[in-house]
Amino acid sequence: MTTAVTPGRSGRLQGTSRRIAFSLGGLVIVFGAASALAFAGMNEVHTGLHEMKRHEEQVRSALQLGSAVRDMYAHQAHTIILGNESHLRFYGEAHARVLQLLQAIQAQPGPPVRQELLRSFEVSVRELDLLFRDRIVPAVRSGDSAVVQDEHSRAQDLAGKLQAQADALAQLSLGSIGGFEEHAVAVQHTTFLLTALLLIGATVAAAVIGIFLGRSVIRPLATLRDGAARIERGDLTTRIELDRSDEFGALAAQFNAMADALQKHQEKLVQQEKLAGIGRLGIAVGDNAERVIRDSDVVIDFTTPAATAAHATLAARLGKAMVVGTTGLSAGEAEAVQQAAREIPIVWAPNMSLGINLLLGLVEEVARRLGPDWDVEIMEMHHRGKVDAPSGTALALGRAVAEGRGAAFEEVQQRARDGITGPRRTGGIGFASLRGGDAVGDHHVVFAGAGERLELTHRAASRAVYAKGAVQAARWVVGRPPGLYGLKEVLGL
Repeated sequence: MTTAVTPGRSGRLQGTSRRIAFSLGGLVIVFGAASALAFAGMNEVHTGLHEMKRHEEQVRSALQLGSAVRDMYAHQAHTIILGNESHLRFYGEAHARVLQLLQAIQAQPGPPVRQELLRSFEVSVRELDLLFRDRIVPAVRSGDSAVVQDEHSRAQDLAGKLQAQADALAQLSLGSIGGFEEHAVAVQHTTFLLTALLLIGATVAAAVIGIFLGRSVIRPLATLRDGAARIERGDLTTRIELDRSDEFGALAAQFNAMADALQKHQEKLVQQEKLAGIGRLGIAVGDNAERVIRDSDVVIDFTTPAATAAHATLAARLGKAMVVGTTGLSAGEAEAVQQAAREIPIVWAPNMSLGINLLLGLVEEVARRLGPDWDVEIMEMHHRGKVDAPSGTALALGRAVAEGRGAAFEEVQQRARDGITGPRRTGGIGFASLRGGDAVGDHHVVFAGAGERLELTHRAASRAVYAKGAVQAARWVVGRPPGLYGLKEVLGL
């Protein structure tokens, strides 16, 4: 049965999640406040700069208005001095310019004192214009110098008053500019100071939060990770000590319960299981080949061809001696084993049985003495689960025959016969493979001559004979120089 573990559905933050959320939320609030303060200061400075620009425009307008008033009075003075009307047209243009500038300035926003000053200025302009048109110009036309002299004095006073009023307008705007400059500097200083304090506070808060999270999150995670690593290495006595009421405490309790259940299950297996009919061996089982090989003195490999090639390469890298009993290797896989033997000592034998290795020597000697006139057939039978044929031992027996005869095995082997095959080839080595039941391993070598037959047979009744030979080879190979050895060297044959 598979149990699915799903996230909680309460929708509420608990324990560590709440602490992390509050910590990060606090940081976000501090940085948000610093950002808001900085933006507010920047906005206020921007507004001040806009106001300063507006007041600079008002200063320029006031200065232009003062210049226009001076032009208007200058043309009045020329009319009086020349005693004719030649400057009346220029006076009219100057007067129109004054009115135009005054109208534009009145349209600009400003404080009440400025508006009152503009109204007074407008009255003075109107009074000066009426004085010139109604009193001075007629007196100039009639040549009444006394009237001209009296009215010119009044016009001079009004022109001075207008110039003073224009200067006052300019000074009013300049004062506002100065105030805005001082305010902008103060805002910049205050904003910088408060933002710096907030950022320093945020940095300190981040450090405090980092220490807090390290103690409340990172350390428990490291403890859990170390416990899981010990379990992976096979240490089922591992228990995690986390006296906490949050998620990590609950996870540690679940981990300990799992480790306890695994330990009890392993103890039950130790009591119940038997391995290969010889009792419990107490050998740890793992799925990490590199770790197993690194922790061993010697590697005994009876696996599959691909796995054997990989294990040989790994053993060579780790500098561990090796015993190989796997059969059915391809040319590339065999090359991997041979390459590893350049770095480490390897005993490679298709059969670890003492009897089989004695049989190999007998077969080679018999083949040498009988010669190729005797036909050789090699028959083998194994359990129904064996996947390669002929067996590695049968092929080794065939190579022993070829070596005894001084022949190349690949040229004289005959692995299969089916249909009309024709007469048997002289010097050939035939093979027959049988599969069925739980046969551990039977091998028959038949030397068939004219009128007689010699049969050499080996039957394995238990796989323990292979294990015994492999252990003997493992003890022998440790400490040997790098190279590829056979069981002959191990047995001293």
